[in-house]
Amino acid sequence: MRKLMLAAGAAATMVVPATAMAANGHKPAKGATVKVCVTNKKHGLKAHVVTGKCKSGEKALTVHLPAGAKGATGAQGPAGPQGPAGAAGSYAVKDANGNVVGTLVGFDGYYDYVLFGNGIIEGVDMGTGQLEDQYTLEYTSTDCSGPAYVGGPAIPQSPFDIVNGNASAGDPLYTTSGVAQTITVGSQSDGKGGCTTVNYPWTMDNAYTPSATGYTQPATPVGPLTIAQQ
Repeated sequence: MRKLMLAAGAAATMVVPATAMAANGHKPAKGATVKVCVTNKKHGLKAHVVTGKCKSGEKALTVHLPAGAKGATGAQGPAGPQGPAGAAGSYAVKDANGNVVGTLVGFDGYYDYVLFGNGIIEGVDMGTGQLEDQYTLEYTSTDCSGPAYVGGPAIPQSPFDIVNGNASAGDPLYTTSGVAQTITVGSQSDGKGGCTTVNYPWTMDNAYTPSATGYTQPATPVGPLTIAQQ
């Protein structure tokens, strides 16, 4: 009961009638607003907070409780960890003799992709210097006749050699053209005259027609290759 009476006393001093607020233009301090039902009893005011209507004989008052004073600003937290420094410049790929053969532009988990001086990008085995495995030609016929296909697509700056085995310097390089097709492979060719009939024909998705780019295969670097920041 003591707390209730203290609240009633506070209410008596903090209530701001709506007519007074409208007249002087002041708004209540920002904070909580509660509804209080007040009864003038013989031994003094009694009040209780309600969310609905007051009972008969009680007077409804709106009490604006101002917000407390703003607390002091807390101490600044520690700085977060610094991120790794960005790589500066590019990386040169050198052969076993220390000659720069190109610039490293990527890695796929097996081949390092090198931008060569003639503007093409090829995958290279850094241990041996061997260029990435190349394409064979696929045919729907059993004797390598008719249109030839390769798996694609490819882009002109990253062309491929049509050879079954190791590529050679000066080989013509190709990209893909047309739209993707699904074919049943009946024979294969290395592009140099050999033809192998497929004993168990299989389905090839994303089959594209090869198209010459005008680029030729660069010389195979002498491995092992190394990478140096430049």
